[in-house]
Amino acid sequence: MNNTGFEINSIILYKFEDFDEYDFLNISRVFNTGSIEKLIILGNIDYLNTNKQNFIFKKVFESDYFKDNKTDLTLQYNVRSEIYELYKDVTQTKLSTSGDNTGNISFLPNAGLLSSLQLVNVSSTDAENSKTEYQNVEQAEYCVALFMYMKLLNYPSNVTIVTNYKIQRVLIEEILKTRCSNNKEIFGNTTPEVKLIEEINGYENEYVIVSLVNHKIPNFIDAMKLSQSSTLGLYIFSDVSNLMRIRSKDGVKTAGHIFAHLLKSPNARDDSYKLQLVGNEMFDGDKRKSVNSDKDKFPLYTMESYEHFGNYVYEMTKTKIESLK
Repeated sequence: MNNTGFEINSIILYKFEDFDEYDFLNISRVFNTGSIEKLIILGNIDYLNTNKQNFIFKKVFESDYFKDNKTDLTLQYNVRSEIYELYKDVTQTKLSTSGDNTGNISFLPNAGLLSSLQLVNVSSTDAENSKTEYQNVEQAEYCVALFMYMKLLNYPSNVTIVTNYKIQRVLIEEILKTRCSNNKEIFGNTTPEVKLIEEINGYENEYVIVSLVNHKIPNFIDAMKLSQSSTLGLYIFSDVSNLMRIRSKDGVKTAGHIFAHLLKSPNARDDSYKLQLVGNEMFDGDKRKSVNSDKDKFPLYTMESYEHFGNYVYEMTKTKIESLK
């Protein structure tokens, strides 16, 4: 690097848990130039309890120097209250937010949706595409329909769809193209990016929709990434009965600990985990002041299945197209 005329005196490692020892050793070559004055490491220290192989980072964090210079970043900005509670429970830290209950965006519900955090049960069988790849058509259709619903309510395009299989990503992208490409004036010129869980680094977008195909349950790090992937809305479609089988170990943070919180999401009424919508709301219009306020003005609708929700979105789309003529 110095041979090119650049001189580096500070290095910031963002989300160190995404670096392995080989990456760290490559970065260490820069340290040996003697010009480095400051090394800042950002990330989740709980990772060290789940990865016994990362010897180098453990040595760094066990050093007296690190202990004397460690800072806990606990202030969350512009985060919906349900997601904030998920952060706080998962990280087991004393977090605080940057607003109050006087109209700050962090405390307002998402338009047209009961809450900012919903786990929706999709019990249809996963289809085996190969020995290592699975897909779930109903989950894919649900994810796309939710994106369409949000755009029909004039949400911005700050939406990312996440899944855990490459073949499921391809399926979602195909459905997005089929459903949205002919109505760009409603759904936009570009469809949302579809990513694999392993590709995200947390705080992926304001709104994140997840298709969690159940033949591959995320490990702790991937589950942590999911729980921290959004700030304003997190909607997960999965087979809830499968998630219920994941148990947390006493005193150890696991993927089960994260899913245990998700299983208590606000739409978990009578353990049905159905998608809960709210009528008469628009993203840029009149909205509730809290999740359960103004029930007469903003009625609650329960989507009994994908077919129910799909028909609901279809009728909304038809009405919208007519209004644009």
